[in-house]
Amino acid sequence: MQYLVVTIRRETDLRRPRMRYPAIYDASDVDSQKRGPIIYEGALALGENTEECLMFVSDRLANAYKTDADMRMLTEVEADTWLAAARNLARIPEEQVTDANRLVAIQAKVAAGVALTAEDNAALNPDDPIAGINRRRKTALGIFG
Repeated sequence: MQYLVVTIRRETDLRRPRMRYPAIYDASDVDSQKRGPIIYEGALALGENTEECLMFVSDRLANAYKTDADMRMLTEVEADTWLAAARNLARIPEEQVTDANRLVAIQAKVAAGVALTAEDNAALNPDDPIAGINRRRKTALGIFG
């Protein structure tokens, strides 16, 4: 698996979709060959001419795509640097609700005076991996791991 950055350009032909991916890019192939999310950075919608997306793809797909000038492979350190500089990610809150149902159940327990379990307390701790409230992952390994 490799980190791949794809440059997306603004399409100048108004009859075509606004975003122009590299010609070799195949969304269905990417979907079947990636792990984790695709993270977009840039603002084509706000008038910028290019945007990038970072993804973690299979070696087979990375080797096929690395010949395109609008695609480049990153090391894990480079992917972490890319993520740290991503303006779009800076807008996402540090802590996120990852299991609303669990939090409602905890709230009901507290209201009823029922003691919380160790798992309930872990779900309230953003640094614990138990779903509930979790801290946003900021590294490539944490996001795509």
